[in-house]
Amino acid sequence: MKAIVLGCGLMGSVIARDLSRCVSVDAVSVLDTSVENLKRVSDLPKVKPIVGDVRDSDFIMRVVREFDIAVGALPLAIDEQAVQAVAKAGVSVVDLIFDWHNDRSEIDLMAKKNGVTIIPACGVAPELINILTMHAVDSLDRTDEIHIKVGGLP
Repeated sequence: MKAIVLGCGLMGSVIARDLSRCVSVDAVSVLDTSVENLKRVSDLPKVKPIVGDVRDSDFIMRVVREFDIAVGALPLAIDEQAVQAVAKAGVSVVDLIFDWHNDRSEIDLMAKKNGVTIIPACGVAPELINILTMHAVDSLDRTDEIHIKVGGLP
């Protein structure tokens, strides 16, 4: 499998590191506008840094077509446009923050039309926190309350 990570910040660089260690992943590319950020992953096996701007939808659609999966690790302000471009290119995407709180019916229809899956909101909170919380609740005999605190990154 070939994967591309969009964004090489604190989260994207760790995702690239994890993917590079995965035996089912043959190649990982990481795209970011910052050459400095891409240095975080340049020494990893199987990882190819790509300098580019995810705000250029045509560029994104050309680049991602060679991959089996894309992972979005972008700031909120540019995330939706990138997810839309990836889905339009016919590539499934797992995204840290993309959510369905607003009307996303057009993106949903486009994804279905192109036979791709968008897995949104796979970040730390509330996403991962909810999964871990349910795992903990399921392992207890009884749960009266749950208190969750999440700090900023890193």
